[in-house]
Amino acid sequence: MKLTPKSTLADVAIAVGDALRRAGIRGVLTGGACRDRLAAYFHWNDRQSLEVALEIAIRNRVNLGKVKRWSEAEGNADRFQMFQAELRRRRVAAKKRNKKGT
Repeated sequence: MKLTPKSTLADVAIAVGDALRRAGIRGVLTGGACRDRLAAYFHWNDRQSLEVALEIAIRNRVNLGKVKRWSEAEGNADRFQMFQAELRRRRVAAKKRNKKGT
């Protein structure tokens, strides 16, 4: 992802994660970062934070069981289910796009 003066904080977070992954540094705080962004979505209905949480989970290995347990403890099992369904939908769509490109 190329950053521009109009890039959002979400764009910067994704670009940093991509750079770390290219450098061979994997899984740096991804679970915590995903939960942090979900917390903003859960408590303030911040849709941009939901988008970042989805991007983190798509691009990195995130322990969804741990995120689920945390979400339930936060009283947001329903919102976690929505997050998980959207994550699955996006992963399937990405696989279909990748198959068309090969």
